[in-house]
Amino acid sequence: MKRLFTPTLILLIFFNAAYSQVTPLWTNAQTGTGDNSDRYNAIVMNTTGDLYLGGYSFNDGHDKDYLLVKMNSSGDTLWTRQYNGADNGTDKILFMGIDGSGNIYVTGTTDGGGINQNDILTQKYDDSGTLLWTQIYNNTNANQDDDPLGMSVDNSGNIFITGSTDADSTVNQNDDMLTLCYSSSGTLLWSAQVNGLGNGTDRGSCVISDNAGGCAVTGRTFSGNDDDVITIKYSSTGTETWRKVYDRGFGNDRGESTTTDGSGNIYVAGRAQNANDYDAMTIKYNSSGVAQWTKFYNNVDNDYGKKVFVDASGNVYVAGQTDVNSSGGNTDYDYVTIKYNSSGAQQWAKTFGNAAQNDEDPGALFADGSGNVYVTGKSDVNALAAVTADNYLTVKYNSSGTLQWSVYLDGSATNSDDIAEGFVYDGSTYLYVVGGSENTTTQEDGTVVKYAVSNGAASWTKSYNGKGDFSDKVQAIISDAKKNVYVTGYVFNYKQRKDLFLAKLNSSGATTWFRTYDFSQQDDEGKAITLDTSGNIYVAGNSIGNGTSDDYVTLKFDSSGNLLWTARYDFTGEADVATGIAVNPSNGLVFVTGYSDQNVSSKITNYDIATVKYSSTGSQLTAARYNGSGNGIDRAVDIAINPSVLSGGLYTIVTGKTWNGSNYDIVTLKYNNGLVQQWATIYAGTAGKDDEARDLVFDKAAGEIYITGNTGGATDKDNIIALKYNSSGVQQWASTFNGSGNYNDVGYGIMQNAIGVYVTGRTAASASGDTANLITLKYDKATGSQIWSTIYNGTGNGLDRGNALGTDQFGNVYACGESAGTSSGADFITIGYDASGRIRWTGRYNGAGGLDDVARVAVVDASGYVYAAGFAAGSSINSADGVTIKYCPPPPMNAGADVTICKGSSVTLNASGSTSYSWSPAAGLNNTSISNPIANPTATTSYIVTGDNGLGCTGKDTVKVTVNSVPQATITADGPLQFCLGDSVIFTANSCACTYQWVKGSTNIAGATNLSYTAKTAGNYKVVVTNTKNCSKSSTAKKVQIVCKSDESLSANSEFTIAVSPNPTASEFNLEWSGTNEKVSVVVLDLVGARVFQSESADNNQLKFGKDLPDGVYLIKVSRGSDVRMMKVIKSK
Repeated sequence: MKRLFTPTLILLIFFNAAYSQVTPLWTNAQTGTGDNSDRYNAIVMNTTGDLYLGGYSFNDGHDKDYLLVKMNSSGDTLWTRQYNGADNGTDKILFMGIDGSGNIYVTGTTDGGGINQNDILTQKYDDSGTLLWTQIYNNTNANQDDDPLGMSVDNSGNIFITGSTDADSTVNQNDDMLTLCYSSSGTLLWSAQVNGLGNGTDRGSCVISDNAGGCAVTGRTFSGNDDDVITIKYSSTGTETWRKVYDRGFGNDRGESTTTDGSGNIYVAGRAQNANDYDAMTIKYNSSGVAQWTKFYNNVDNDYGKKVFVDASGNVYVAGQTDVNSSGGNTDYDYVTIKYNSSGAQQWAKTFGNAAQNDEDPGALFADGSGNVYVTGKSDVNALAAVTADNYLTVKYNSSGTLQWSVYLDGSATNSDDIAEGFVYDGSTYLYVVGGSENTTTQEDGTVVKYAVSNGAASWTKSYNGKGDFSDKVQAIISDAKKNVYVTGYVFNYKQRKDLFLAKLNSSGATTWFRTYDFSQQDDEGKAITLDTSGNIYVAGNSIGNGTSDDYVTLKFDSSGNLLWTARYDFTGEADVATGIAVNPSNGLVFVTGYSDQNVSSKITNYDIATVKYSSTGSQLTAARYNGSGNGIDRAVDIAINPSVLSGGLYTIVTGKTWNGSNYDIVTLKYNNGLVQQWATIYAGTAGKDDEARDLVFDKAAGEIYITGNTGGATDKDNIIALKYNSSGVQQWASTFNGSGNYNDVGYGIMQNAIGVYVTGRTAASASGDTANLITLKYDKATGSQIWSTIYNGTGNGLDRGNALGTDQFGNVYACGESAGTSSGADFITIGYDASGRIRWTGRYNGAGGLDDVARVAVVDASGYVYAAGFAAGSSINSADGVTIKYCPPPPMNAGADVTICKGSSVTLNASGSTSYSWSPAAGLNNTSISNPIANPTATTSYIVTGDNGLGCTGKDTVKVTVNSVPQATITADGPLQFCLGDSVIFTANSCACTYQWVKGSTNIAGATNLSYTAKTAGNYKVVVTNTKNCSKSSTAKKVQIVCKSDESLSANSEFTIAVSPNPTASEFNLEWSGTNEKVSVVVLDLVGARVFQSESADNNQLKFGKDLPDGVYLIKVSRGSDVRMMKVIKSK
């Protein structure tokens, strides 16, 4: 096992890959249909027959983007351009124009973002697709919707746009007619705004240039009682040349379309109400604004003029709708096409409808030089009133009004909506029709069809299928006692955008049930989730209302997924976004917090922290709003509840950020059961910079509040902040963390258990690029002292960030977030820590595509299983699924520190972290099933201990027992071990890179640490040899004996003497003795005391011996009774 730490009081751990990688038990994905909408809304043609098609394409995270495509007449795409507005909102081309030089002009809407709504976005491209300029019009006096409803480009490249601008900055709509004029270089030359007499809805619906620098617009104006037709002629400077208002006198009258002829006459088509219903209306004005004639088309019920066209002969053509069902209760609108001569006399009127007897609606009208008339639009071909199945419908009439042909385009999707928006005529042979067509696999595509004008035969059909948005996200998670998991967030659905969803997942990862909530086919998101003791599920989030911005939405479901009630909170019609929810489990009271705009004007964003209390049946009981001292933006991020069953009674804690007039501070609020504010405490960092709360955890048992986020540093960027308050709002401690890079360090998640407070987030190693590392910290609950911090740098060495935390009953800590992968995008990352901050395991999840995979939330169930949820790349291209992953966390096994022993020794191993243990290999262990076996391996061995935490998952750790070899230990003597007093023997140990200690008996000989030692006294001698690995071995002992007092005698008789010659000898020795005539005993001993020669009764005073002895040192012992003589002899050849 390896531990890394700095020798300071705080443990700082850096990890890369020294831990186990855990595979998920299961992965669950929640997905919507996605929105792959693409549409062409307009088309123009240049002089060479190339086509330019404008509309929108849906993209991930961008909503709709401008789409501009250039094709040749064969349908080959020459280039494609897309444009995403600054707010990543809806951007769509609605109208197009082309000048004499082949430059293309487009206008439409773009999401103004923030406090703005729709703005008018106008662009100019050259023929090669180069964007020359972009202009955005926003009525800054109101910052509400500005919408283009018509566009015209003159031969000089001046662009005229008409539409509406909401002049009321509140949620109330009060449109004025708006007309803009841009030069060919993009300069706004003038703008005109018209507010009618009734100060109601006034809108321009169509504009036509006069090729003299001016234009004419038509539309509607509110007179105070009803709508009237308004037509205005503007000069090149934007001055009104004339204004005409037409009121038929029966009700609403509206101008829908306008055109002009070579004489400057202006033609207007629209609707005018008679005493019973609407008639299709056509008016001709001369260039001075004098009405030349007004004509009506009246069929059996309502009739509407939608489009007007005038030919070179002054014939006027009108296309519109006529209700051919006279029953009054039902409608069956058919195309109606009317021809008037220049004097206003009706030449003919033709209707066209299909057998389904549902609605047809024209989108474009054109007449060629031969008087043939073309109309395109949509036709509902499904006879069922409840089902709309529009097809492209294009018809051709000859100059006499005789139908020449009619053609439909039906996408491959069942009951699809296929709607033609416009067409262009090449002047001789072909008609190109554009719009949107729904198909089985690609949803709505921008579709263009090339028809032969002679017979309506389609030469080709081309569709544009963009990337689409398939993003689905889990944003909150919770588990129940039965190991079910509930997740909420949003799924993206076709033509409904984001839908709030709630899914119940069982312990096997199967979706038990799935519910969605869509209010207005706009964005709906689940942001927070909680449970009560009865198993009911509560979700809070935001939902765009009808005519309002986001509203709080709160939903209660039972455990079977039945929706019990829905509650919405809207303060002023502006944004209200819920971020947290809590429920009192004993009585079902629900508390929701978030932020809510207090200002009715969209020009000013002034969020308050708004907390709402609901009854158990969803009735709003009360609401509390907090507006900080700076009267600016205040936002709550989370809420916690002290249940009524605990001491202190029912109260709630809310935290977030508040504007003080200069910067943001962290604010924490306490409300009682009635949402009466008990206290508000502010944390303002010492640097005077922004401080922001990101997460809250509440220790209900102790009444302690813990908050994390970021605080501005004095000389650096953001630092991580951790705060503790008691239930009275008194700050107990504040701890900050500034990483080594002195850059952005942010805490995103906080959790507490009995032994500490934990924060996860990011810490930046440097200011270069976003390569922050994931950091998790532990603080002492009482003092706020940092106990440890662990940094994780993922495999991609990019951005790593912790977003949420969880803890289990064993004191283990888990963080989830995102980690840069090695190839592309971020990966899901889940990390398990032990109590000391050591990373025990990681789980990385890389989705199917090259997109980001990010875990946003985490939960640990009552058994200890770990769940991480967020979004990850899905199976289809450009998709992100709402993903939940379940891990069985391996127990935090600790096999103990690595150890070293000498061969032949043993050591006791000590493992922890589990209740059961299994060791391998078994060799050298006395027991493999206990936590502390005795190990006596003969060679270096890595022992693996495996533990089971009772969840069906195991953890492992390894301890290495290094076995070092022991040295040899031998002694060589340079002479006999038996000698006379005063003599000695030299012992020499074996030579190695070792140390030596000579020992006599059992006592180390002081100073005897050399390779050799001279022994002079009797005793047992050995040497202890120790090698460089500190392993030792003792030699066999050598016994030294003193057998005489000198070389001459061991008795008092000094006359008895011996002599040996030659000594040394190469052959044999000649022993002589004197001083006695008696026989003597002769014994010859080798160095180890073995007897090698003996003669018991030698006489004649001499004896020859040793001829057969090997070379060596010997001791001769001559005895006469008790009188003994000894001598050392040497044989050497």
